[in-house]
Amino acid sequence: MKRLIYILAILLIITGCSTQKNTKATRGFHEMCTDYNVGFNAENAVLKMLDKETNKTKRGKMMYYFALYYDLKGMKQVASEYYGKITQMQTPMFFEYRLAEWGLKNE
Repeated sequence: MKRLIYILAILLIITGCSTQKNTKATRGFHEMCTDYNVGFNAENAVLKMLDKETNKTKRGKMMYYFALYYDLKGMKQVASEYYGKITQMQTPMFFEYRLAEWGLKNE
């Protein structure tokens, strides 16, 4: 049974990868791949920007909105890690710091 599923998946990928065919299935496959690639690449780009940021206030704000993104996405554990990192910064100079504290208390 597993072998049949693997074979069907491989056939779907092979037939769906063609840019020559303009069928509903190939358009759907390309749309799905594009959605996942854009999301993955965007998250990586934000993480790289976050690593390069030296200003503590800007870094904290970026971390807060990244945590909020994960919170809204339903990934509460990852969001909590980022909220925790913000509160460990010990720089309550920006509004998002207080929101991060509140986010940790409401879990």
